[in-house]
Amino acid sequence: MLLRIASLSHARRLHHAPIYMSTNRNHPCPCGSGRKYKACCLAADDARARTLRLVQGDGADGSERSLGQRASADVLRNLDALDVWELDAVPVPPTEDESTGRACVLLLMVGEQLLDAHIDSNPPSEPVEVAAWLAAWMERAVARLRAESGVDFPMPELMRVRHAAVADAMTPLLSGTRVEAARRLPHLDAAARGMRDGVHGDDNGQPDAGITLLSFPQTWSAWHLDDAPMRALLDAAARFHAARPWHRLADSEALSVHPSDAPARPWTACVLGAGGEEFGLVLYERDADYMRAFTLDDPNALLSGLEGAMVSLYFDGRLQLPRAMQQEFRTHGWTVAGPDAYPLLSCANTPAGGVSRAHVTLLTQTLDAVARLVVAPDLLPDDHLPLDTPVEWHDADTGLRLAYRGSRSPADVRVWPAPTVLRAGCATGFAADPNATFSREAATDDAMRAALEPETQRVERLAAWLENGRGERMRARASTTAQQHVTNAQLFIEHLAFGHGVTVAAMHEMHLRHFLYSWYPSHVGAGQRDAAGMLASLRQLFTWLELEGISCPWAASILDDREAMDVRLRTAPPPRIDEEDPAFGSAWWHDQFNADLYRRVMLPDPLFSDSPDDAGDWLGDKETLLVDELQALVLAWRESQIAGGVTDPETVRRFCTPMQRAWEQRPHARLGKSPAAIIRQERRKIEREDAGNRHEPW
Repeated sequence: MLLRIASLSHARRLHHAPIYMSTNRNHPCPCGSGRKYKACCLAADDARARTLRLVQGDGADGSERSLGQRASADVLRNLDALDVWELDAVPVPPTEDESTGRACVLLLMVGEQLLDAHIDSNPPSEPVEVAAWLAAWMERAVARLRAESGVDFPMPELMRVRHAAVADAMTPLLSGTRVEAARRLPHLDAAARGMRDGVHGDDNGQPDAGITLLSFPQTWSAWHLDDAPMRALLDAAARFHAARPWHRLADSEALSVHPSDAPARPWTACVLGAGGEEFGLVLYERDADYMRAFTLDDPNALLSGLEGAMVSLYFDGRLQLPRAMQQEFRTHGWTVAGPDAYPLLSCANTPAGGVSRAHVTLLTQTLDAVARLVVAPDLLPDDHLPLDTPVEWHDADTGLRLAYRGSRSPADVRVWPAPTVLRAGCATGFAADPNATFSREAATDDAMRAALEPETQRVERLAAWLENGRGERMRARASTTAQQHVTNAQLFIEHLAFGHGVTVAAMHEMHLRHFLYSWYPSHVGAGQRDAAGMLASLRQLFTWLELEGISCPWAASILDDREAMDVRLRTAPPPRIDEEDPAFGSAWWHDQFNADLYRRVMLPDPLFSDSPDDAGDWLGDKETLLVDELQALVLAWRESQIAGGVTDPETVRRFCTPMQRAWEQRPHARLGKSPAAIIRQERRKIEREDAGNRHEPW
């Protein structure tokens, strides 16, 4: 539901978060977003890839290569045993001659000084093995620095690494140095972000902002999995895909995964695919990381915020896989569910970017448990609707317990009660006119001003009415109060004109809701006191409109709902600065409002929801005009049903949907071609232009 509703917005907004890697632009993005790579993290990866081209080989066996400059002798002379060192392995995209590997940059920092950095193309995955690998490399790096500089600098008393299991295994390996785990390695993270040039810009001056470490190699062999668990994982992935769990669970309907080992922390499982674009399963070690996906719009924000491990399995078509991976499937005869169901794996925030045996076991078991859950009778509804009741599934074969406790998306929060009976939402009275609209197509400023002249005169009459004391009882500062009412009323009337192309004679309940709960909080940035003044002003406006012959009986209950207004103000994104920024704001905040309008049958269904065309970040000019037209038609169809005595929301929606589909396919009276043909043509044009403006990753 949420993904369908989001597609109706004039700003084609994308959701979830980020990665850096080298992969095809049409692949799923392995950051957990459920979107294509080109629409998610491509731009950030492309900037970072330019930095990695500076890597040059110097390892004797070709497995290690120097990255940047080592510390100078002067720096080494100033080292003290009390200095805290930071050590970690940062996953990086494999170079062209290493397409079968899983590369990491090993970074050794003391304060803001980089002591040494190397690339290794075949790091281990198990925490104990990673600890031994890091310790051995650090000892080699220290010996090399001492030999080259002639400085016998001391080892530190304290070394920090990122993962607790690695720290525990590493301490016995380093004589005289204690190793502790720290989720943030501020100086090392800053160096890694600098290496990933362009992702965070100037880092906003936050040296401890952290970094997300993601790994997405081009082959399955790069994970170094044994044959038996490898085949078990791919078999489970095929069964998961065959069960099509995305038909029963949305990405907001996450499951808690409780391993059979009771003390173990539960993981959060998110099924991707309800939106119809990318399919798979994402496991989050920390539930807070899953929730961040709903509250962050900037793809780079999660890069500095993901706290726990994330293991993701995606599906793609065979021809979309890297060639080396295609060859693997042919050679080994691995199980796949179909030509569009070839699995890919990615990891985030795991030691050295690897997937451990424990991760593989958990992922395999979860794939199978979810597949059995969604086909179990009477547990999930047949229709893909938000689940309102808790669900628990004890999977006998794996020992896992899956628990569902309700939709996790803030967009599913019911700020307004769901309507059970629809009411008329149009303006009535002798001066009401649903046709009192004007087209915004190719309208000049002068033409718009001329069209708005009757509305300007209406505002002047309102001002005179208020100044004469016929509005609310005026006390002190009566003139100032009246002027504020006029200013607020004019803001609303201009919003009707420029935002919806309607006059007050043609306004609908939807327009008032949009102004109060969407446009005003996100554009004006008003506080609760200002909002209270706006509500008071609109009460005066609607009282006066009654005298003008325009009655809106639905307005009073909306203007009296201070609680809903306060919630929207309190949770609103900052006011827009750049109207052209599609990543602006909080997607869930807009979706929350759109979901309410959809329940009230005030929004169309998505346009061509089965279309493979990429709609891009924004609607094109023609699609914008057609969506405006369709919006007006849906409201008219809605009102015709209510006038005929049909007030059940689902019944009205079932009437409107086929009417919309027929409109999509009929030739347009003014544009000639059908709206479907016009919009598909424009979307393809936008996609071509978008592709031409992007740099392909190396």
